[in-house]
Amino acid sequence: MSGSREETLRANGLLHHVIRWEPAGTGAAPAATILCAHGFLDVGFSFRQVAERLVAKGHRVIAFDWRGHGESEWVGAGGYYHFMDYVADLADLVRQLVPGPLHLVGHSMGGTAAALFAGSFPERVEKLILLEGLGPEEGKPVPLPVRAAKWVDSVRMVRERAPRVMATLEEALGRMRIQNPSLSDELGLELAGHSTAPVDGGFRWSFDPIHQTRGPYPFRTENFIEFLRAIRAPTLLVDGSEGYRAADQADRRAALPHAKLLELPEVGHMMHWFAPDQVAAAIHDFVTCGEVPGASADAAPSGLRAKRCVPCEGGVPKLGPAEQAPLLREVPGWRSEDDRLRREFVFANFVEAMAFLDRVAALAEDEGHHPDFTVHYNKVDFTIWTHAIGGLSENDFILAAKIDELAAAARPNGGAEHEKGR
Repeated sequence: MSGSREETLRANGLLHHVIRWEPAGTGAAPAATILCAHGFLDVGFSFRQVAERLVAKGHRVIAFDWRGHGESEWVGAGGYYHFMDYVADLADLVRQLVPGPLHLVGHSMGGTAAALFAGSFPERVEKLILLEGLGPEEGKPVPLPVRAAKWVDSVRMVRERAPRVMATLEEALGRMRIQNPSLSDELGLELAGHSTAPVDGGFRWSFDPIHQTRGPYPFRTENFIEFLRAIRAPTLLVDGSEGYRAADQADRRAALPHAKLLELPEVGHMMHWFAPDQVAAAIHDFVTCGEVPGASADAAPSGLRAKRCVPCEGGVPKLGPAEQAPLLREVPGWRSEDDRLRREFVFANFVEAMAFLDRVAALAEDEGHHPDFTVHYNKVDFTIWTHAIGGLSENDFILAAKIDELAAAARPNGGAEHEKGR
């Protein structure tokens, strides 16, 4: 097994620090190229333990420092850091580093950016592994003008403040242990060395202190879920039993109904630090065969998808707005208009649209409940209602939920369904 090799690449206008781990020179092509994206205030070298284990199994592993982290370049004066900046950086790095099949691993913030990339460029990702990477907490709503004012003030204060200097790497390690008390001296000093830069009197953190401010645009789960639904690549979600979960984690997972979920026992958020054997084994198994021992199907049918349509011959009242409201929350994207459920799906082409309709036809026959639809080349418009009662019943919502499940598997237009007003 060879050691690492470092280089600097310009991606999206900024210089990025890149680390490569290559399998020993046998002349054979690597089993796979695995690109690793680190989390918030972390560095690419934090994947070193995982990378060495994957290289030993014949894989090529590449990691990098995000903009404003580690040895990568900070944004210039007046710049800032937004999630879509990371997506653009990643797209340029992928173009330069991985011309072939891309197996993308993202931890925490890196997982969020990886998911956004995989949803934006679904054809480019072969396999996706998210290590607790389903996005940050949405947080309590704050009026946007108030948030913007606080952002402006906080950025100014950070830029005017002198950086805090740590006398030794041991002091830096002590700060890292506030969040990770079990961090060993050996690993901790290694990570501290890659996460700091020497200055007069000692060391400062290598990340841009602007990262410690709260951005002006709030994270919105609703928007993130749209990207998750657009992901085509087989996906593995890896959680630590003692790790991080957003309050609406179930909704985010439901947007990836065919993902596999692996929970690592007695492991926290920084799983690649503290459980490299387990993380590397999961990545290797998923990349090579798509199956991971101990992983389960993440979204077993629940709610409306777990039910079946029942024959309706009339004689029951149609659902009113109050009764529809909780059911509509289970089928986001569908609209209730004039006692009908409506939704439009957009596909890449006519063939994909008709293939999707074939699957819907089989579903409708199995459920004994049939939607109305029209096709406009690559667009399919659905209207669902219960004719016997002249309005909506639970059957309509059950069918809508199961159509959504088929759509998630087919990934219409990369999964990003578009709606039009009527």
